[in-house]
Amino acid sequence: MQNRPRLRSHRGQGFTLIELLVVIAIIAVLIALLLPAVQQARESARRSQCKNSIKQLGLALHNYHDTHGVFPIGNGHASTTFQGPDSNRPVSQRAGWTVLILPYIDQSSLYQQFDLNSPMFSFSLEEGHAPQKNRDAAKIPLSVYQCPSFSGSRRFHTNYFGVMGGGSMNPTFSSASSVGRAMWENGMLYRNSSVGMRDATDGTSNTLLIGETKYQRSPLLVAGASQEYFTWASTYRAMGADSCSGSLAAVTDVPINSFKGDGTTTDTAFADGNEANLRGTIRQNGTTSTLIPARQMLMNRAFSSAHTGGAHFLLGDGSVRFISENINMDTLVNLAIRNDGNVIGEY
Repeated sequence: MQNRPRLRSHRGQGFTLIELLVVIAIIAVLIALLLPAVQQARESARRSQCKNSIKQLGLALHNYHDTHGVFPIGNGHASTTFQGPDSNRPVSQRAGWTVLILPYIDQSSLYQQFDLNSPMFSFSLEEGHAPQKNRDAAKIPLSVYQCPSFSGSRRFHTNYFGVMGGGSMNPTFSSASSVGRAMWENGMLYRNSSVGMRDATDGTSNTLLIGETKYQRSPLLVAGASQEYFTWASTYRAMGADSCSGSLAAVTDVPINSFKGDGTTTDTAFADGNEANLRGTIRQNGTTSTLIPARQMLMNRAFSSAHTGGAHFLLGDGSVRFISENINMDTLVNLAIRNDGNVIGEY
């Protein structure tokens, strides 16, 4: 009798549905665990790159100081009393610190593209005030001025503003500004400044020089047909009641990272209907001003970053610190002022 061949069992040669679901679940858990770690590692790298950029800008500012005996002007506006390396330039809107340090960050060729004897670019709706070559040069992106963590819609912005001082009482106001566009002059970089390390009587290690920001107005940042914007090379904007600074900010009553500032048209910090959020704390000639819309003032009176928990700041001694968004505001104001005599503790 012939033996019949035995049928082979196919069990174990594939996955059951339950086994497949278990494997998928394990993979999902691993992804859930690993993805935040990967994102955190990427943000850590971007944060380190941001810190290095600020450090590079700090070295450039110090090299400028070594050459001229003072730091560059924060930005420039016609003034007969101005004294400094660029005091002989008879133009109404002179180049600010972001342009003047270009030779010290290996950007001499770009520096040569600017005509410093002609008005500089301030912002898009004032383009006619500057010659074409200055407008073109101001729109060349520079990565050293841009935080890699920032994901807004900007192309030639800057995330680093000079610190022009701080406090909410009686700053120096633009003579052209009828609604109180404030220009502080108790910091290290301000309009027509000519400040050296000797002027930081509180100590350079206790005085801010540069801070991070995500509030510079750029294309698509403000809803409306104008699509106005500033660039990394923008200087003082002298335009009646809306005068402002393109690359300077003060420390006032606005905590770090208070507003979203992500470059979208829905950002309430810049919406015309939300100016009440920031009214009533700036004083002009001893009188509280209620005519300061948030969309006009936030860029020049607050600092911020795309990093969680705070923002990077460059101190006068060249060191870079990440300052918590929960820092006491009085302490932060004291750090912004170069000569108030207040003792700074741990922060």
